[in-house]
Amino acid sequence: MSTVRNMLDAPGAMLEVDDDPEAVYELLCSKGWSDGLPVIPPTPERVERMLKYYDRALEEPIAKIPPRYGAATPVRVAANAVMAGCKPEYFPLVVLAIEAMAEDRYNLYGTQATTHPCTPFLIFNGPRARPERGPERDGQLFSCERRDRTRGSTRAREHRRGDTRRR
Repeated sequence: MSTVRNMLDAPGAMLEVDDDPEAVYELLCSKGWSDGLPVIPPTPERVERMLKYYDRALEEPIAKIPPRYGAATPVRVAANAVMAGCKPEYFPLVVLAIEAMAEDRYNLYGTQATTHPCTPFLIFNGPRARPERGPERDGQLFSCERRDRTRGSTRAREHRRGDTRRR
């Protein structure tokens, strides 16, 4: 993962902050980078663990996110996933969600640029999406499972910004 280290060493790629979750939270809130939910600091080690589940070139953007068409690079998306509390093994689903919503036929620009209060709703199916115990019990559609909360929170962070960078 030396490529990740090289990317993180680029000017402006990282911020210095005390190794204290509250300090990280306050910094993110002060820059408008938080939705107010708890945040897990995206340390290089955590981002690298997330990227172990990504099997493509790290230099290639996953998608361009409207309305500003900022590059959703694997490192940026992984950092957002870490902050949302996503487990590394769920990261491929986050990537799939971003790719699906970035397709022209979905019209993410319309969703991102409208004044109407709408948000994407995704349903995952298959072995990777199901918990070890099987499908949701008692017909529950929404759950408090960590995999559900983190995918939604990660996408919400990307959705609000339209770009993973904030100046």
